[in-house]
Amino acid sequence: MEISNREVSYSRFFRITLISVLEYIAEDSLSNAEKFKDDLLIFLDEIKKYPDIYKEFGAWKTKSKFYRYRLFKKRYFVIFKVTKLKLVFVRIEYAKRNPDYYKALKKQ
Repeated sequence: MEISNREVSYSRFFRITLISVLEYIAEDSLSNAEKFKDDLLIFLDEIKKYPDIYKEFGAWKTKSKFYRYRLFKKRYFVIFKVTKLKLVFVRIEYAKRNPDYYKALKKQ
């Protein structure tokens, strides 16, 4: 399997949702928020290498299976879009939400 050389970007929604998650964690512990961020950077680097191996995000199904996800720390969906030339990190969301929540997000 060949390591991906796609252009990587982070959507505005990814940055917004990440800030929200980090602020929530920091309310309890600043050091935990820093560790979360550091662990997430390593996690994202792993996705960047082989983004095609991850499952399609069920709430956002497409014919081309553009939207994929990986579960981070058993609690958060890291949702990303994979095309031939690009990898875009779309959102990071709490995984225990009602599935209808994610369907509504796609329309934004």
